[in-house]
Amino acid sequence: MDSRTKTTINRRLFTSGVIGLAATSSAPAASQPANLLPARSDISFSPRMGADNRHGDPFEIAKTFHANRIDWTYGDAAFIAECVARGFAVGAALSPTMSRPDGDISDRMRDKSGQPVTAPWMKGWQGGRAYWGCFNNPDFRSLILGRARAAVAAGATRLQFDDAAGNYGAVAWGACWCAACRAKAAAQGVDLETGMKRFQLASVRDFFQGLRDGLPANILLSSNNGAIDWNPPYDLFDFGVAEMDEAQVNPQYLFNKFAAIESAGKFQFVTLRSESVDLNRRAIAMIYALGGGVIAPWDVFLRPNGAGSDRFYGAPEDYADQLGVIRQNATWFDDFTLEAALGTGVSRRPDLLQASGPVDLAVLRRAPDGRLVLHVVNASKAAKVEISVKTVATQAQFAATGAPIPYNGRSADGWHTLSIPPDRIWNMALVKQ
Repeated sequence: MDSRTKTTINRRLFTSGVIGLAATSSAPAASQPANLLPARSDISFSPRMGADNRHGDPFEIAKTFHANRIDWTYGDAAFIAECVARGFAVGAALSPTMSRPDGDISDRMRDKSGQPVTAPWMKGWQGGRAYWGCFNNPDFRSLILGRARAAVAAGATRLQFDDAAGNYGAVAWGACWCAACRAKAAAQGVDLETGMKRFQLASVRDFFQGLRDGLPANILLSSNNGAIDWNPPYDLFDFGVAEMDEAQVNPQYLFNKFAAIESAGKFQFVTLRSESVDLNRRAIAMIYALGGGVIAPWDVFLRPNGAGSDRFYGAPEDYADQLGVIRQNATWFDDFTLEAALGTGVSRRPDLLQASGPVDLAVLRRAPDGRLVLHVVNASKAAKVEISVKTVATQAQFAATGAPIPYNGRSADGWHTLSIPPDRIWNMALVKQ
């Protein structure tokens, strides 16, 4: 699907400035992500089926989106190797629907009557045979480990698992009563009639521990934790790569999610199920302000359509200016953690950050060396918005790093107030110590 919301986009989306201030004492720092986790300035790209050129060369398109990594691709070993050769770190995808080459379905989940099970939204996929493999079946476990090792051998540095809830999620569809599950439950003294859900959650944990044990220690695991869900079993993964609906693009929801993710030392990429250019750009602004990342809006799953899915292929020129500034100013994103925030339904450390006028979201982030970056997202483009930052400095000095910026600053009692340009929905300012 190539149609896009026909709106006029103001290309002067955001500005960057430097504010010569001393920083205040920090609130307790959130846990720092491990060095192997995605950087906060990373932009992901997901050519879902690999070497599919029907919508253009995926590698060239990735570059126009300023993407520096590829995640969640079902491309084969040759495609993974080409990703590496083109300079992209790559994450290969795995799924419960992966099947054996000979079509044997003896390793699939079964309902109580012995019939193979599939997800409700996949009923028409793969000719009606998108059956889910059972996480307790040794043949399916061997199949997934073999696929994972082949991807790693081709150059993948991480593995994304689609529908990672597996057997636990399938309990809602009457699974799994296969011979492997019955035997394992009997050996553990579990009555599947009363303990199925608890048993299958433990089975999912065991499955992914077995997968980790069979791979090099530096291979990261991510999951499609839809709606940015980090509850079990998604807590098993190093980072998330999730689909998000339009209704979730609101400051309160995103702040609550990303603040919790950062505190847990995790990382989250998001792909928005929307064809709206305006909404995608607003989501990108808020997510990066909150320390997360996005998959560029291309080859995006929108909805199932029976035999497959409707997908959105965004035009790079609708997003390249915004994503390009993120990559060009990586040092304004990497290593920064949440210090304070305010906005619609959001209040964190009002002793450090205040606003006069309507603001969707303002976020103050701190680096280990004391630098602060202020992000202000305001889709309403109010005529006058002022943001005040509390520091120990007695005077503020403002200087633009790019095009002239109409910041007007004043200082009083340690508060330094900025007038935010009304014609941009995302403004950034660097606060130097």
